[in-house]
Amino acid sequence: MLFHPPVHVPLLGRRLGGLAVSAALHAALVLSATFVQADTPSGLAEPVAGLVVVPVAPDRVTPQAPRADPPGEVAADRPTLEVAGVSVDLTKILTRRDQLFPFLTLETPLVGAPDESTSDKRIRIRSPVLSGTRTSRHPPLELSDQALQALVDRAWSRRERWRPFAPIAALLASHDPDDGRAAELVQAYSDQNLLQPYYDADTRDARFWAMLGLAADHATFIALVRRFAREHPSSKVTIELLFLVDELAQGSRDTLLMLTSTNPQAALRHTAAEHREAYELALTLRAHYASWLRARDLESEAAIRLQYDRVRLQLLSAIIDGSPGGYRVADARYLAGVVLFEQNNLDAAATLWNAITPDRRDTYFVAYSEVLQALRAPEVARAAEIVRILGSEHRRWLDFSEQRLRKFGHGFDSF
Repeated sequence: MLFHPPVHVPLLGRRLGGLAVSAALHAALVLSATFVQADTPSGLAEPVAGLVVVPVAPDRVTPQAPRADPPGEVAADRPTLEVAGVSVDLTKILTRRDQLFPFLTLETPLVGAPDESTSDKRIRIRSPVLSGTRTSRHPPLELSDQALQALVDRAWSRRERWRPFAPIAALLASHDPDDGRAAELVQAYSDQNLLQPYYDADTRDARFWAMLGLAADHATFIALVRRFAREHPSSKVTIELLFLVDELAQGSRDTLLMLTSTNPQAALRHTAAEHREAYELALTLRAHYASWLRARDLESEAAIRLQYDRVRLQLLSAIIDGSPGGYRVADARYLAGVVLFEQNNLDAAATLWNAITPDRRDTYFVAYSEVLQALRAPEVARAAEIVRILGSEHRRWLDFSEQRLRKFGHGFDSF
C-alpha cells in the first residue's frame, strides 16, 4: 500500500545534520525508469565512462548499464584527486556528473500511478518486478558464518561502493535468489557497510569529494538491481537489493543537501589550493544542480527531503505488497512508518506499525518491538516515547558505526 503523507516539519530526523549515508531505498522508481536529462552546463565535458546516455526525446535519456573496472584493477589513465590526505577518483565524478542523483532524475515509477480516488490515502499497488514466476537453475549459496562475514568485511569501503561490492554481485548472479544464504549476505552487507556517518574534518574538502564519489556509484547499483529484479521477480535477494537501494537513496539525499549547502570558496580551501580543475568542477556542479532544483521547485531542504520521502515510501510500499511470504515486510512497515512519523503524521505511521508481525531475523526487530509497545501507552505520552525510541535507535547506529569504522582504521571525520 502506498501512503501519500501531507507536508509537515519533521519531529526527528533518522540521520542528523552533518551525517551522510551511503546507502536503502526506492528501487520502485529505480528498476524501470526513464532518466530526466539535466540541463548540461557548457563547462561540463560529455561523459566517457559510467552511464552511456542516448537522447530519445527532449529532456530525456535512456539509461544503459554502467561500465565498471574489474575488481582490484584501476584504469591506468584514470586521474585521481589528492586533497586533504584523501585520494578520490575525480574522473568518475566528472564522467557521471549527470547521474549523480538518479533518485531525483528518474521519472517513470515502477509501481504505477497512484489511485487518487482512495479516501484513506492508501492504495494497493502491483509492481512488475515484484510479480511473476520465481525460477532459478542456480545452486544455493552455502557459506559458514565466518565466510559470510569475511565477504562483508572485504566489501567494506569508505570512499566507493561498487568495486568492493562486485564480488558479491557475482555470487548473486550465480546462486539461487531464495534458497541458501545469498539474501543473508546482501542483508549483512547493507546493515554493516552502507549507512556510514561522514563528518567534516578541518575543512569540508575530504567529505565533499568522498560523498560525491559514492554518489557516482549509485547508477551502477540501480542498473544491477533492475536487471536482477527482472530475472528474479519477488525473490528474497530482490527484496534485499531493494532495501540496499533504499539506503543508497538516503545517501543520495544527504549528498545533495551537502552539495547545495557548500560554499566552495569557504569550505573547499584545500581543493582550490591543490587542484584548480577540481575546484572549478565543484563550482560547476553546485551551480548546475542548484539551477536544476530551482526549475523544479526543490530549492529548500524541506522540499528535497519530501521528494526523497516520496521515493522511499513508493519503494517500501512495493516491498510490502510484493515480498515473497512476507519476507522482511515488518522492516519495510517500520521504515515507512518512521518516514511518516518524521512528517508528524502519527496516525498513518501507527497504522503501518500496528500491522507489523515481528520477526527476530529482521534488521529493525528491536526498534519496531519497542515502537509497538509504545503504541499501547496512553495517547498523551505516545509521541514523546516514540521520539525517544527513534533517538535510541539512532544512537545504536552511531555506536555500531563507530566500532565498524575503528575496525578499518577510520573515524567519523576520516575518509
